[in-house]
Amino acid sequence: MPFPTQAALPHARTPTCSTLPCIPVSFRSDWLTAAASLPGKSLHTALAIAYLASQQNVVGVRMTRRILAQFNISREAFYDAIRRLEAKKLIRVWRLPGRSLHLLLTEPGGDRTLDLTKTFSCAEY
Repeated sequence: MPFPTQAALPHARTPTCSTLPCIPVSFRSDWLTAAASLPGKSLHTALAIAYLASQQNVVGVRMTRRILAQFNISREAFYDAIRRLEAKKLIRVWRLPGRSLHLLLTEPGGDRTLDLTKTFSCAEY
């Protein structure tokens, strides 16, 4: 039996996400692919970082508790994921007592700052 179309269901609405006003549509897929290979909530944390970086159009971001709550990431899972992302050399972290972490996105496996203008085509993978 085929699935009903949207027009056949007058009461059904298209789902919307009210907590995230803008979902990043263009971000470095090689960076996200490298983050996806890590365990735990590393990918969730990488997506939250990518969301902030693309929203602010910068490579250095500060993670807030509000963003963590929107992505359903606990503080403990966040710090575990940050350690994993830092060990994989996807980010550099500046830690100050009593302050939120300052995260700088880097090229996968390298020390250079991530170039957000660089794009890849599907043929390169």
